[in-house]
Amino acid sequence: MKPIGNTIFRLLILFTVLTISYNIAYSVGIGISPTNINLQQILRGGYAETSLTLTNPSTDEVAYLVEIKGDEASWFSFEPATSGYLPAKSSIRFKVIAEPPTFVPIGNYSVYLIFYGAPTSQQQNTGAGTKIIAGVAVPIDITISDLQIEHYILKDVITPFSEECYPIKIYLDIQNDGNVRVTPSFHVRLLDSRGMLVKELDNNATMILPTVTERRPLEIPYQIEGEYRCVPQGKYNVEVVAYLGGNLMYNITRPLEILERGAITLRGEISNLSIPSNVSAGQVVKLNAIFKNMGEREISAKLKAEVYRNSSLVDVVEGDEVRVWPGSSETISAYFTPEQVGGYIITGWSVFEGKTTNSISIPINVSEGQLPLLEIVIIAILVAIIIGVIIWWKRNH
Repeated sequence: MKPIGNTIFRLLILFTVLTISYNIAYSVGIGISPTNINLQQILRGGYAETSLTLTNPSTDEVAYLVEIKGDEASWFSFEPATSGYLPAKSSIRFKVIAEPPTFVPIGNYSVYLIFYGAPTSQQQNTGAGTKIIAGVAVPIDITISDLQIEHYILKDVITPFSEECYPIKIYLDIQNDGNVRVTPSFHVRLLDSRGMLVKELDNNATMILPTVTERRPLEIPYQIEGEYRCVPQGKYNVEVVAYLGGNLMYNITRPLEILERGAITLRGEISNLSIPSNVSAGQVVKLNAIFKNMGEREISAKLKAEVYRNSSLVDVVEGDEVRVWPGSSETISAYFTPEQVGGYIITGWSVFEGKTTNSISIPINVSEGQLPLLEIVIIAILVAIIIGVIIWWKRNH
């Protein structure tokens, strides 16, 4: 769009949005961040993307509609959909994609991204449909160029904890800050604390579109060649050398620690250790606890507990194993029988795949044993029978 036409177009859009906002029937607050978008040095037939956030700070759900206004509106697309509903006190992130055609002249262009909104609880239906009661405009300026820029930024190398005999994963945050597609390559070395090479890896990353930032996972082999063993636990350094078209771009080193086997994939915790409210001496008591599998593999867990009386250990109990899926929780149980009345302390924990969880302690008070109702009834019947036999015998002898 030409400069004069561009200025007139901006004024018309602003006037339209102000008119909509001035004549609203109800107040609706929708926020946009950022409030303007500037896409520079985009090639003809090229690609660029950016994002913005639509926020609904109100206590009402908002129905929204997104439109592009301008001669170059056909260059743009959105993810996700251009219309929908935004719950109260929530946000949604939009990806704005620009793909100008190959025949467009070099120069500056402008369009407007307009968000319309209306509270679903206050929509006013007319013969033409739902009345729009608020709008927010975001200007988008785009510069078309024929200058090719081939470059990327290795923003970070992330080296989370790993574990012995498990894939060693690292992550590369890569941003294509040029205007052409790039395919970076990497040479990765795992070095021990003395700087000696342990493992190495060559990786050719897949293509990254202009303006796109991606997190790329890499996996370093954990087996040592020629030996039937894994890279042992310990502290290491990961060296990442990054290239583009054979040219050195970055050399970044990060620390990495390999933990004992199962430290990450096998994790769990227990909570809510509980017993019945009334416990009597000689009664079989069931202990319950909740085990949560916080790891990445299915595991078997069981409850173990120590029983103390007057600070002395009087019993150790152990329950049966229960299979627990990753992210799930199951009840695990064990049983014990207090022999004497008085106060006890029970300390319970879980054992799973050779590992133990945190422990929980609870007090209990054991009272005098009382016969169950069924036993009382049986004894009463036996006593009545004996008394009846004695009376019968005296009458007949």
